[in-house]
Amino acid sequence: MSIGESALFAAQQQLATTSHNISNAGTPGFSRQVVQQASAGAQDQGNGFIGQGTKVNDVTRVYDGFLTKQILTAQTSASAFSAYADQIGQIDDVVADPSAGLSPALASFFKSLQDLTANPDAAASRQAVLSGSQVLAARFQSLASTLNQSRDSVNAQITSNVDAINSFAAQIASVNASITAAVGASGDTPNDLLDQRDQLVASLNKIVKVTTLPQDNGGVDVMIGNGQPLVLGDQVSKVVTVPSRDDPSRLGLGVQANNITISLPDTAFTGGALGGLLQYRTETLDVVQNTLGQIATVLAGAINDQNKLGLDANGVAGGNIFSVSPPKVIGRAGNSATAALTASVTDPSKLTTSDYQMKFDGTNYTLTRLSDGAQTVIPAAGYPTAPPPEIDGVTYPQPTMAAGDVFTIKPTVDAASSLTVSLTDPQGIATAAPIATALNTANTGSGTISAGSVDKNFLSSTVTLPLTATFSAATPPALPTSFVLTDGATPTPNTITTGVTINGVAVTGSPINYTPGATVTYQGMSFVLGGAPAGGDSFTVAANTGATKDSRNIQLMAALQTTNVIGGTSLQGAYSSLVSLVGNKTNEVQTLGAAEQSRVDSVTNQQQSESGVNTDEELANMIKFQTAYQAGAKIIQAASDMFNILFTLT
Repeated sequence: MSIGESALFAAQQQLATTSHNISNAGTPGFSRQVVQQASAGAQDQGNGFIGQGTKVNDVTRVYDGFLTKQILTAQTSASAFSAYADQIGQIDDVVADPSAGLSPALASFFKSLQDLTANPDAAASRQAVLSGSQVLAARFQSLASTLNQSRDSVNAQITSNVDAINSFAAQIASVNASITAAVGASGDTPNDLLDQRDQLVASLNKIVKVTTLPQDNGGVDVMIGNGQPLVLGDQVSKVVTVPSRDDPSRLGLGVQANNITISLPDTAFTGGALGGLLQYRTETLDVVQNTLGQIATVLAGAINDQNKLGLDANGVAGGNIFSVSPPKVIGRAGNSATAALTASVTDPSKLTTSDYQMKFDGTNYTLTRLSDGAQTVIPAAGYPTAPPPEIDGVTYPQPTMAAGDVFTIKPTVDAASSLTVSLTDPQGIATAAPIATALNTANTGSGTISAGSVDKNFLSSTVTLPLTATFSAATPPALPTSFVLTDGATPTPNTITTGVTINGVAVTGSPINYTPGATVTYQGMSFVLGGAPAGGDSFTVAANTGATKDSRNIQLMAALQTTNVIGGTSLQGAYSSLVSLVGNKTNEVQTLGAAEQSRVDSVTNQQQSESGVNTDEELANMIKFQTAYQAGAKIIQAASDMFNILFTLT
């Protein structure tokens, strides 16, 4: 009777477990359970050991910890790449769009400049340049708006993921407590609670990389990122969002425990959707936003500088066509009350796409380029003021800082969104050059002089025009070998003896040796003397007046389309490089994400082949255990019949 009862109970447990497996075949995270059955032993009856039936030791789940860890590792990487790809894909669609990107607007703007070179006095052509400028500025603003929306989306998703992390952490701690209580009360394994906890850990792992440490009491400690404790038994630390102390507009992360919040760097949170978002923000969004701002700043600077070197339709020096915001300077929270720092872009061609950080230790100012850590140390005692130090195209007047103060400088982050057209009157477009050259009608030789050009030094020139180059006397057929350069001072012109360069080489004294075809430069004005002038021949460089059809300056402005003005390439080339950067990174992230997802699927299939429920197998087990149950019942029936016979005989 006892043996039959043990057989009946074991079969009942097997049937119940098999039924439980079949019922949960579709439950996410469920591991197949099996009954651990063993012999109840035997007893020596004098003529041999007679068995005493069976017993159920435990009900365990089919579980492979190694495969589970592999799935977690692959899944956190796949989730990170997926989040990264979702964000960068939106940027890639915009910057590479043949109609919505920057390339068509740049091409249209420079085409309007080229059209104006052919008709410098045409009002329609001038208006076309102004309209093209406005379209180009609007395109920069549109792209910047897309990037800002992406940044807002990242912040919103960071907040959402932090809420999910805290929710999963609280649930894991609760299940930990239940498991610990169950193990402590009976010593048996609470399989369904273990599956529930594993599923919660897997869900948390999709948001941020998870590491688990099992404890002797059945609980697990959960670490996230690079080892930040989140769950210790039934105790939970809370992940919180905090504004970055170096940039309040940038959402950072911290861990809160015992009412104390510790801010952590983005690198402390790796893997999962959260890690992917943070990596995207640092690796791609910041770089793209700074690069687009760099292009906007260089464009505005180059066009404005060239327009200032020409004369507009009214015959006066041109002004700015575009305006762009100065570098963004952010003081660290906790700086001294009087701390102040300003910065301005003075050479756009030297700009990088990096952000910078200025620190003061009480003795030295240290400017660090954050992209590569390069540092420039400026002693406070000898801080240069005339001119202030210029680093990577940005000038820093002496700041007001106390020891420990820190400022973050973002030279180009807001440039694209702030780019506007400051010129309102198309007549203000400077098409003409400010100087005009001429030869004396009384010249007898075949000497020539080029049209002449100016550079930025002309804006600070103090010379009185016209300049006159008069060739020294010579006895024919000998040609003059030198010339004298004089200004237009009255009543007596001054002979120029310093500040002149010939083909870039400084010369002093007077007269100046004549080299046919050489470029003569003085106070920002350049011209080429050539041919065979006769002694006494003269050539002049005077102020350009009434040159409504002069297009020399607008030609130089149009030539900026192919001029290497930014990082050794043109504006179009710089934008093409940006498009290529985004496209290549998008392809890289998508490819790696697909590979990681394939690894997740492969390891999951392997894990499910071992731990998952096979309904066909469970059905066969159901029949087998049902038969065992019936056989156990027969044993009890046989024992009952034996008792009845004994009772009858008695």
